[in-house]
Amino acid sequence: MDAVAVFSELHKGGAVALCYADGGVRPMLHPEGDPVPAAGGEYQAVVAGHLDDGEPIGVYPLRRDNGEWVVHWLAVDLDEGDDSFVHACNLQAMLSKLGVVSFIEASRSKGYHLWVYLTGPVSATVGRRAMIGACRLVDVPTREVYPKQTELHGKGFGNCLRLPFPGGRSEGRQCVVSAEHVELPFAQYLSEAWGHRTHRTLIRQMLPLYDSTQPKNKVELRRAERSDEEFGWL
Repeated sequence: MDAVAVFSELHKGGAVALCYADGGVRPMLHPEGDPVPAAGGEYQAVVAGHLDDGEPIGVYPLRRDNGEWVVHWLAVDLDEGDDSFVHACNLQAMLSKLGVVSFIEASRSKGYHLWVYLTGPVSATVGRRAMIGACRLVDVPTREVYPKQTELHGKGFGNCLRLPFPGGRSEGRQCVVSAEHVELPFAQYLSEAWGHRTHRTLIRQMLPLYDSTQPKNKVELRRAERSDEEFGWL
C-alpha cells in the first residue's frame, strides 16, 4: 500500500470530521446529508488532502460491524499543561511493558495525543476500558480516553479526534515524537506504526486492569459526554 492508504487504514473509523482553526469540528457530509465514512476510497482521497495542505480532518472512531460498535484505534488526549508530555511518556512506557506499542503526537495546542493502532477492530467497550485501566495504573488522567463513547444513538457521531500530520500544521506540532521529544519523519512513523499494530488479544488481556484499578470505596459516576455535533455546525 502507498502512504495515503496506510495512513488511512491506521485511522479508520466511522465517519470523517472537518476540523477548523478555531477548534470547531463538524461531520463531513455528502450533499444529500449522509456522512463521509472513514473507510474506503473516498476516505483515502480526503486523507490525501489532509496530508497535502488540504482540509484538516479528524475521525469519529465508532463504527458498526456485525451489530457491534467497534474501533480500529485507541487514544488518549492529554491537555494537562506542563505535565502532559510526562503523562504521555509514562503511559507509553507502561503499555510497552504489556506488549502494546504506542505513539505520542504533539497535538495542535500544547497537549499530546497517545495513539494505539490495532490490527483489526475491537469492541469499543473493551478498548475504552482497557485504556482507562492502563491510564489509572500510572495516574494518567482519564477524562479524554478514546473512544469517549461505547455506542451511539440516533444521528450522533460521538467525539472525533484530529488526525496527525496535516499539511498546514505549525512547526513541531501535530507530529509524532520520540520519548526524547525528537520528531519522527513521516515515513519512519508510518512504517513503525503499521509494523507495530497491536492485536486485539493484547487489548482484551488488559481488561482486568479496569476492575483492579477501580477507586476504592467510591461510587464511579459516569460523566455526561457531549458529542461534537451538539456544539453546533460552523
